[in-house]
Amino acid sequence: MDKDADGSYAKKLNDYKSCKPVGSWNSTSNNGIDCDDDRKCVTTSCTKVDWYLDNDGDFWYAEKKNDYKSCNPDSSFKWNTKSNKGIDCNDNIFDAFNFDKSCVVTNNDCKHILDGSDLTGTALVEIVGWREKKKGTTKAQIEEIAKFINKYATSYGVNSPEQRFHFYTQIAAETGGLTELGELRSKEKSSMLFYKGEGIIQLTGSRNFQAFQDYLTANKYNYDIMTHPELLAENMELAVLSALWYWDKGNNVKKYATDYSDNALLNVSKQVNCGSVSSNCGGNEGGYPNGWRHRKKNAKRIKDCIN
Repeated sequence: MDKDADGSYAKKLNDYKSCKPVGSWNSTSNNGIDCDDDRKCVTTSCTKVDWYLDNDGDFWYAEKKNDYKSCNPDSSFKWNTKSNKGIDCNDNIFDAFNFDKSCVVTNNDCKHILDGSDLTGTALVEIVGWREKKKGTTKAQIEEIAKFINKYATSYGVNSPEQRFHFYTQIAAETGGLTELGELRSKEKSSMLFYKGEGIIQLTGSRNFQAFQDYLTANKYNYDIMTHPELLAENMELAVLSALWYWDKGNNVKKYATDYSDNALLNVSKQVNCGSVSSNCGGNEGGYPNGWRHRKKNAKRIKDCIN
């Protein structure tokens, strides 16, 4: 834009001197408020917080302000004009006027948690820490899960940064980072049940399965999960719906997902894994839910991602 009507413009790409519209390139005028004016119209000193992080480890950084070439935070930083190897906001295109909101947060893979933008399979992998395993979920299934989360999450109360933070923390813990959607046989009594843990939140027990079946039937979903409980692990729509139903209507988990505190994390974890916040979680030491250490680890990873 030529905001001060001086006939000079700045290009929106990193190499903003490579071309120009009608008018001339402005390198000396300091009369207006354009990014094209003197290339120092915004700031002449920066700190690290003024620069996007180097998410892909290529040692290139992009500045958060319009005059992103006017200063360098320290000698280890390099200005990126051509790197296209990674996924930083600095790679390939910089939008000086922020028309494209994709560079609003530090890590684009986790911006969905903050702003509710569409979740991609790639972002879901980063959020839950998914890693491909020989007999685990496939990348295609992860893409499907992301698609159904986008379709249904808001309708089931997963509609705020706090709700999304806790929801992803829990499904990551319950499924080993979404690698296993069906509970494996183990020393846990629940793994021996016909209605063992299934889906992205591991819905467990005949009572929960029957309540979810009633909900599916009432809402015209043509699935028989009482005869085939394994559908919750094999059908990605059911894998997601079962988790969101439990979060919202089945056990009102969302009631406790109010902030990012450790107390909220514990309450949400107990509501998911033990059935209620008042449970002693089957006599676990300290009354903590199964996998409490992993839940805290997942929470920290996601906090680091969104921060």
